[in-house]
Amino acid sequence: MGALREDAKYIYTRAIEAVLPDEAVRRALDGADFPGRVILVAAGKAAWRMASAAVSALGERIDTGIVITKYGHAQGTIPGIVCREAGHPVPDENSFSAAREALGPDAIVGVSAHTVEEETLDRLICKELLQTKRMYEDNWNAMEHLIDQWRPKASTAAARIKKLAQRVEVLEDEMEVILMERIRDKANAERYDRMIQKREEEIAAAKKQIEELQNIEVTLRSRQSRLKRDISMMDDILKEGKLSEAHLRMLVERIYVHEEDGKLSLNICLKAPFRDHIDVYENGEQTECWLSQDYDFERLGPIIMRDFYENG
Repeated sequence: MGALREDAKYIYTRAIEAVLPDEAVRRALDGADFPGRVILVAAGKAAWRMASAAVSALGERIDTGIVITKYGHAQGTIPGIVCREAGHPVPDENSFSAAREALGPDAIVGVSAHTVEEETLDRLICKELLQTKRMYEDNWNAMEHLIDQWRPKASTAAARIKKLAQRVEVLEDEMEVILMERIRDKANAERYDRMIQKREEEIAAAKKQIEELQNIEVTLRSRQSRLKRDISMMDDILKEGKLSEAHLRMLVERIYVHEEDGKLSLNICLKAPFRDHIDVYENGEQTECWLSQDYDFERLGPIIMRDFYENG
């Protein structure tokens, strides 16, 4: 019984040690390599232990940093790191002071001497959204044009579907005959296999055309409806002229901030289905733009545009 107790104690002790915050940080940083400056920011009850473990793991690779932890949880100094104690879980004035020290205009971590005002960020994102809305409107108009082209051919398409279905039946009947011949004439099996493969390929192509012809208008209308919904939603957001937290979470996937030679660059990436382009701004001015004119008509457009309905 004593041995069993000791084994159990050993197991749960090792399990607890394995998930201690400092041990978790050491494992996470083992062999890690970070290009550029390494800045450490830690907050919370376990912040001091985790920061201490990070400094032990990375050493002089850490340029600077700050720890904000609960009163009584800082266990001494950490080389190169500023340690601050504050209220937790209810923040107090020291909490706000430490946060300003970490992230304010004169932040100790020195991320950037520049800041982006909320109004400026709203303006940039709204500009992105306006361009995206115009692209959606272009997509909608292009789809309407495709539908107009499709309508005169709809009756022809129905006849084409019937003809393709009849052709599939003929090919399937031929395959049955070829299979029977192959059984009787084993010496020429390879020749029969090629004949079967050719018909299988023709059947697959015919069935694909049937499916495309059956789904064209439904698919176009469905996509057009989604575009109209998204355009309406973007209109509502743009009318407000200001982005809420909910709007940001819905629209923006990432905002990349980069500082070089005293200039601040923003790369705003909108989420799908809004992500049709990426613009790069430097100091509020657009410097680069990647546009996508992909209307997602790779399959539907050629079907409508090519004149294969009268063929065959």
